[in-house]
Amino acid sequence: MKDYDIIKGDCILNTRTIEPESIDLSVFSRDNIRDYKKGWIFDYPMLGKNLYKITKDGGVCAVVIGDGTKNFAKSLVAL
Repeated sequence: MKDYDIIKGDCILNTRTIEPESIDLSVFSRDNIRDYKKGWIFDYPMLGKNLYKITKDGGVCAVVIGDGTKNFAKSLVAL
């Protein structure tokens, strides 16, 4: 019996196709979230709205963000 799905792709587009209040746990990983000249290039408010819609009461969402910084250093931020 399979009780999970792994979906790979654009998290904003994919969350639009999932039934409301049907997910217990969501884990997202994202890189390249900003351009230092243009600013943020990822729509966090839309992701938040979509996650809120599809997550069951008591469900959990985890977003892991790998963000490149200057001089080839990496930072990791979890929201």
